[in-house]
Amino acid sequence: MKRAVVTGAAGALGRAFCNALADSGYQVLGADNDPSVASIRKDGITPVCCDLAREDQLATLTDLTQDTLDVLVNCAGVYRASPLSESWQASLDGLQEVLDNNLRALLLPSRALIPRLVANGGGHIVNLTSRDVLPANGQPTNGACSDLWLASQWAVNGATDAWATRLASAEVKVNALCVAGIKSPLTEALPDYDFQRPLIKAADVATLLIELINSDLTGENIGYWPGRTGHLRPPRARHRQITG
Repeated sequence: MKRAVVTGAAGALGRAFCNALADSGYQVLGADNDPSVASIRKDGITPVCCDLAREDQLATLTDLTQDTLDVLVNCAGVYRASPLSESWQASLDGLQEVLDNNLRALLLPSRALIPRLVANGGGHIVNLTSRDVLPANGQPTNGACSDLWLASQWAVNGATDAWATRLASAEVKVNALCVAGIKSPLTEALPDYDFQRPLIKAADVATLLIELINSDLTGENIGYWPGRTGHLRPPRARHRQITG
């Protein structure tokens, strides 16, 4: 039986990932600190309400995970604008919020569950991040009022690259989906997002996830946003992996 863990399972993408994995034959643990995660329960999906940024609650998830694991999808995260004009205290509070939700909630469960992927003889880690970690191609993609959030996205990019290198010998493949333009509470929080632009469907990104975990790709950032069809490409040269 194939097993998967999805964090951020109460959000639009997390729910879509849980459903796609369950439909593909996985037994899925869907974790989120939002109690509404309980609504994702169905055959093949078990919701787990816990704060993955807190060590004392992380055990709620890891205790339910079997000794081996096939797929880990890190989808938990928040967006927070951080204009340079905000107060010092607001900056400190914002930094803590971003670190807890976008980094601790990725790094702690990953560190706890990677040994189970290795024990399985291999598997997949897929990290969700922003298209902002991809090359700008002459146009700026990093928002002017998002430095704290963007720092967390680039940190996820670094973890993806480091894990892909370190875990290659264990047949654990690590990639990132760099996504933008999904209608969700996260997107709606963006102060300058143009909702006249087309939006992509979470279910379409979930289809790409299934394609990715059925591939041999590792160390890649795969972009998917309005106007760009999500698809997998042959691996790029090593020096290109960090920037997509």
